[in-house]
Amino acid sequence: MANTQKIIINNFKIALQEYLSDTGVYWYEENSWAFINKKIDENDISLFENLLQKDDFETQNIHKLIYNTHCYIDSLKFGFQIQDMIMDEYGWIKLPNKIWTKKRIQLTQENYIDIWQGKNNTFTYGLHYCLGASGGCGSPSQFGTVYNSYEDAKAAAITEFNTKLSKAFESRKTDSCGNYNLEILNKLQKAIIIEKSPKQLSLF
Repeated sequence: MANTQKIIINNFKIALQEYLSDTGVYWYEENSWAFINKKIDENDISLFENLLQKDDFETQNIHKLIYNTHCYIDSLKFGFQIQDMIMDEYGWIKLPNKIWTKKRIQLTQENYIDIWQGKNNTFTYGLHYCLGASGGCGSPSQFGTVYNSYEDAKAAAITEFNTKLSKAFESRKTDSCGNYNLEILNKLQKAIIIEKSPKQLSLF
């Protein structure tokens, strides 16, 4: 190993220790932290150059390295590689939405499920829900749960919708703010029942 490479690796080791002392490692960073340390122990930091901009690599920006490694590792679960990712002007790695194969299940006008398929035929999902004044959304991404089939992802999404719906019906009993609209809840409940019924689907 060239002397320059040794110096760079040693600088990363020092930066990691300083980051650990100053910030610590959160639970969601643990896999990234283990991956980074493994690469350093193997004297192989070539991937770091793809995960960091030149300036961030030269200054050993550990915060960005941890986040971008997190994105990289989770993208691998769906069959994506480093060449599938893009880096924005600020040095953050992203997986473009357009790279996924997508399907939307429209339950009602206000409520739907997005199911995305990765390169390796794995799936994940996100929900958009409106139960009255109460609602929320979450887009699918590489950080989501991995499902081995479209039907598994769909079943998990419907289960989550049913859980929200059950809580909404219960909370509505004491709701005085319009958070839970009975008409919307009933429409959603009916739509979920229909969606769960057996039928032929043209999937991906």
